Amino acid sequence: AAAWACEQALRCRDVRAVLAWLPQVAAPMLRRLQLAAVQHQQLLWVLRPDGTRAQASPAPLRLWLQPQADQLLIHVIKRRGPSALHPVALPGHAALLAVVLQGQAQRRQQAQTAAQGMAAQRAQEVQDAMAGLAAAAH
Repeated sequence: AAAWACEQALRCRDVRAVLAWLPQVAAPMLRRLQLAAVQHQQLLWVLRPDGTRAQASPAPLRLWLQPQADQLLIHVIKRRGPSALHPVALPGHAALLAVVLQGQAQRRQQAQTAAQGMAAQRAQEVQDAMAGLAAAAH
């Protein structure tokens, strides 16, 4: 069903790119998707699990992404032209991204702390109100 939806999206003139996770797609369907992308001049990225790396694919470019410590290694499995001898190493976190992520984490923690404080305050208000009602009933 997912591969069929990708094929339909590639045929749609309003779609310019398709990004799909297809863990169990068969080789003939990959070929159909690749042909549809070429025919309709669309971009197609098919993501598959690591275990499918050794399987054949009609894709003109195949990459294997391998996280390693604080970097991401990009191995070129298949491409037009000469083979790539070494993977490309990208930093796992750019300095600016690290600052942004740290800021988001701090804001999230502050919001959670504030929400916990408000919940405790509301719980105390409910307890006080219940105590007041109980006292008024006696």
